[in-house]
Amino acid sequence: MNRRLLRYIPLIIWVIVMLSLSSRPAVISAEDSKPFEQSLSVVQEKIKSSETLNVNFKVILQSPKYLVRKTAHVILYCGLYMWTAFAFIFETKRYRKYFKILLFCILYACFDEVYQTFIPGRTGLVQDVLIDSIGTVIGCVLTVIAVEISVIKKTKLYSLIIETR
Repeated sequence: MNRRLLRYIPLIIWVIVMLSLSSRPAVISAEDSKPFEQSLSVVQEKIKSSETLNVNFKVILQSPKYLVRKTAHVILYCGLYMWTAFAFIFETKRYRKYFKILLFCILYACFDEVYQTFIPGRTGLVQDVLIDSIGTVIGCVLTVIAVEISVIKKTKLYSLIIETR
């Protein structure tokens, strides 16, 4: 198999995973989050009993369910950006490419929210698109840092970039 084609496999797998998670009805999705929510609830109780922590931090942890689910959005879209960048890292000028990938990921977030309106118990929220966009920006920053360091230090990532052009 062509090495250039291999770059697209992780992206395709990531998108399939994201679509399968979006396709799950709300009841099943909520059940998947429970172990994480319960772990966070333990932490939440310790924080509530602490006198030394900032009050604002306590407010953030009021809803472990919300925090777990939105953190998952950030992680998924950070990964989407990074895998998309890996797949298309050689296509156009670096900085223009970063912007195009950012735009693609945000449009994908919009599509995903519209798609979720057709799933039982799920809704499409503008708020989720904004949270997904935060994950996308984090992915962009991490990717730019990794690629630029790689180019400066001529690491294995740099050789991979040069090798597959």
